[in-house]
Amino acid sequence: MASLVQRIVRLGLRIPLMQLHPGFGNDIVTSTLHDCVSFTRCWVFQLGVLLLWRLDQRGRVQGPPLLKHDYGKHLTHCIFRLPPPGEDLIQLAKAAVSGDERALDMFNWRKSSFGSLLKMGSQEGLSFFVSLMDGTVHYVDEKGKTTEAASTDSSVQALFYLERREALVVVTRSLLLSLFVVRPAGEAEEVMKVKLSGKTGHRADIALIEDSVLVTAVGEPILRFWDLEGGENYVLSPEEKFGFEKGENINCVSYCKVKGLLAAGTDKGRVAMWRKLPGPQSGRAAEGKDRWAVQTPTELEGNITQIKWGSRKSLLAVNSIGSVVILSEQAMCSHFHQQVAAVQTSPSLLSVSFLSTGMTHSLRTDMRVRGAFATKDAVAVWNGKQVAIFEPSGATLRNAGTFLCESPVLAMHEENVYTVEPNRVQVRTWQVSHCSGARGFDGKATRTV
Repeated sequence: MASLVQRIVRLGLRIPLMQLHPGFGNDIVTSTLHDCVSFTRCWVFQLGVLLLWRLDQRGRVQGPPLLKHDYGKHLTHCIFRLPPPGEDLIQLAKAAVSGDERALDMFNWRKSSFGSLLKMGSQEGLSFFVSLMDGTVHYVDEKGKTTEAASTDSSVQALFYLERREALVVVTRSLLLSLFVVRPAGEAEEVMKVKLSGKTGHRADIALIEDSVLVTAVGEPILRFWDLEGGENYVLSPEEKFGFEKGENINCVSYCKVKGLLAAGTDKGRVAMWRKLPGPQSGRAAEGKDRWAVQTPTELEGNITQIKWGSRKSLLAVNSIGSVVILSEQAMCSHFHQQVAAVQTSPSLLSVSFLSTGMTHSLRTDMRVRGAFATKDAVAVWNGKQVAIFEPSGATLRNAGTFLCESPVLAMHEENVYTVEPNRVQVRTWQVSHCSGARGFDGKATRTV
């Protein structure tokens, strides 16, 4: 499996389902429920006012608020309780399992034109939970009636609804975890209470993995895991051999179910990554921390305080107080030729090793590298818009030339550089300076193949 690096994408994308917390001085907590027909958004204001609107498929508000509640206290979280599947969806699923191709197409609504025909359940049957700063959790039913469902010892730090188990998980600022079984009418019965381990006095960031495992970051050099079903707990920590510093603390954590990636932000500006290993087809499953494979970290700047996966492209938003960047996953490029190995280690950094001499260079470029080609005389890197050529010069790699080129691939042979451009292969040749004798490129093609 190819190693992975992260590529920083220019900021300007909108990440949905981003929750803002009062602890960071924000004014609004939002929660959005997506289904095949409509969207419903709940806005929770710090002043204690909750408003609910229905949105169209473009995210535009339709009409006046469906309901308004004034709780008189600041609210911290809002999560929807999804209604059970409608009868039409159940029948469609049965037909799809039976091999009905049309049913399969309709069931996979995101890839077909039948998305508007699916109904996940009663459009008027939406209900949700909201938590207040005083530690209470309230249930708002499908008719808009609100009742207190649960009460905790301090303000709520995290709130999760487990659809499969029909249970509510509440974690307070004092790291006290309570598990409630939710009845059809919204009543919550506490079935478990446990004190989570962790450093007190630091705001905890908590993620839920596949409705069964809680991951907590509380400003320590470790992530703490708690299995709600098996009761198992274990820790993961960034390792120094992957570039982390001793005592580097983790502030925040987020899990991407689509990619199976767990991301954590540190106080030194690094994003640690672990990939969840698939369960075995047969034999004993991996346990504890052995379920996670460490990935190549991403190095940014500053103290990372928030991290969140979002959008259909599974992008990662990272807040380091002074700036916000959005990361996307990219396959790492590498090339080996003529006893020279070039391996990308970050978006703009490569490690180049000349095995014949034992020399290794760290090559930093001004571009987000998408490809590399290495020979004993030169190393070329490109990003689909620009090409840069470097050649050995003593203990360093000298920039021999840069030129604009939209070629997706590149190759070098002897004195020539080959690029693929619309309807032709361009050939560029080294140019030698008559004054200094140094070689370089002027970017002009010498011939077309």
